[in-house]
Amino acid sequence: MLDGKAAATCARMLRAEDFADPAHRTLFDFLASHREPGETPDIVTVAASLRVAGLDVGGQAYLVELVDSCPIVGNAPEYCRIIRHAAAQREAVQAALDLAREAARPKADVAGLLKSLDKRMRRAKEPYDDDRPLTAAALLAKFPHLRPEVIGGWLRLGEVGLLAAASKMFNPSSTVSFRNSWQIK
Repeated sequence: MLDGKAAATCARMLRAEDFADPAHRTLFDFLASHREPGETPDIVTVAASLRVAGLDVGGQAYLVELVDSCPIVGNAPEYCRIIRHAAAQREAVQAALDLAREAARPKADVAGLLKSLDKRMRRAKEPYDDDRPLTAAALLAKFPHLRPEVIGGWLRLGEVGLLAAASKMFNPSSTVSFRNSWQIK
């Protein structure tokens, strides 16, 4: 709500219908349609704009609670994925319930119901964002072989390693033994 980059990410990844809570849905729809690119509004301004528009989502206290419950704006894409996943689950459950209700009717068109269910399930499918992290399986598939080691068991070709110690730790005799303990290829 208060970060332009996170707002743009959320507007790209979500729809108002993805929110189960009507207040969240109303707020998201309002912000998505009224936010200017690069704009960073404050809670008081958003609350006043909602009042002027005649929308009641819970007032300024609701907005403060909402902002406090999401402390790390950098995680906005992950929060969006969680919301989208929950929306897909709700849609799938509702589609299955509707199918069961319709299929129980006498002379139900089962083939038509299954086609309808298939369309709804395709709509409920979660979209994947470009910056979604790779899973371990995807990484192994993409990089099946490890790069050659530069320092045995510690550093591979193309990697960056950092070895640090407190400044008062220098001891010439320990430096010699340290150098001899590593296998440099």
